[in-house]
Amino acid sequence: MLDVHLLISICGSLCGVVANLIDKISYRIFIFLLIFSPLAFGTVSTWSLTIMEALSIGAVLLLLISCGLNDRPIYKAPGALLITALYSLYSNSTDSPSCRSC
Repeated sequence: MLDVHLLISICGSLCGVVANLIDKISYRIFIFLLIFSPLAFGTVSTWSLTIMEALSIGAVLLLLISCGLNDRPIYKAPGALLITALYSLYSNSTDSPSCRSC
């Protein structure tokens, strides 16, 4: 019969290995996005913007999963709420450059 402490230590070490793997994958996705994003903004094609958005959402989700597995806190950047509020106001305005059909 398996000892409970042994089972907990095996699961804990497995979570650490999985979390480190997820960290490496999300890091590589962010590096790829750093290189690919200027190309995606330059071409303004739907496929390139879709790849950029999907990979960035996926990388953030992987990072959040990794923080949950490692019990690491997610730090808030100072002023993030203000920047998010201003961005949402700007993106919803009709005279913004992102509104091409207005």
